[in-house]
Amino acid sequence: MVMTRAAASQLEIRRLFDDGRAILWRGDARADGTAEGFEIIPILCTNPGCNCNDIQLEIHPVTWNASGERLAQEHPMVAVTLELPSGEVVPKDAVEEGSAGAAVLANLGVGLHQDGLLEFLRARWHRAKHFDDPDEWRGVDWSKVDLDSLVPFFEAFPSRWDLCVVVDGEFYWAMDSWCLKAGCSCTDVVVNFLAERTEPVGTVQVDSRTGRAGGPNCDRRGLELWGVLDADPQIRKELRWRRAAMRRAARGIPAFLEKTTTAVRTVKAGRNEPCPCGSGKKHKRCCG
Repeated sequence: MVMTRAAASQLEIRRLFDDGRAILWRGDARADGTAEGFEIIPILCTNPGCNCNDIQLEIHPVTWNASGERLAQEHPMVAVTLELPSGEVVPKDAVEEGSAGAAVLANLGVGLHQDGLLEFLRARWHRAKHFDDPDEWRGVDWSKVDLDSLVPFFEAFPSRWDLCVVVDGEFYWAMDSWCLKAGCSCTDVVVNFLAERTEPVGTVQVDSRTGRAGGPNCDRRGLELWGVLDADPQIRKELRWRRAAMRRAARGIPAFLEKTTTAVRTVKAGRNEPCPCGSGKKHKRCCG
């Protein structure tokens, strides 16, 4: 499942949360408490050199009863092409008016144009293109990042799918933060678990090689959620990938910052022109 999140102010994050799974959209409840919706499985092109601008979607109808339980569906899947620039939906097969497929397309239109689903799919398309880009960190303005503190992985590699754990039907974003000091050899990662509306609910410190949790940056809820997440056989492999990616970035950032600073210094500006350092002051009252 995928959810849109606006992050907690105390964590100073604001971004879309996307774990790369199928997207579940639920419409408004009817008078009897039931609700209609659908599950979307996007089929994405991951070739960064491809100029495509559409997504293939498999849409599976979903019905919930008044108790919120998901009911089995007999309606067939509807396949469409979503053109991202315009938001136009083109069904793969003809859909008869008044049919179950027509109802699905009507609900899809509501989700796309009223509930922000179109923007979400555009963001997912972009992430899929850059998911495995080892140099994505180079697009970050590192002069604005506090490298003396732990840095969330998504700041360096925003296109990688977010880590997620599901407990009793509730979704929790596992936000991993790493040390980016160039000479550091630590293997620990601090994971903050964020719940609905990105409220922090738990923290755990983990050895990315072994998956062992411990240390001062742990609490009971964090340990419980980590236990569920660590049961996924792929999670330790993913953490090792993330540590290697963050270490490569840590080694490259000092030279990257020096190169950026040097470029700023070499820009010539008149005494009364804005300073090229970006301070907003006149050159003569700043670096000049």
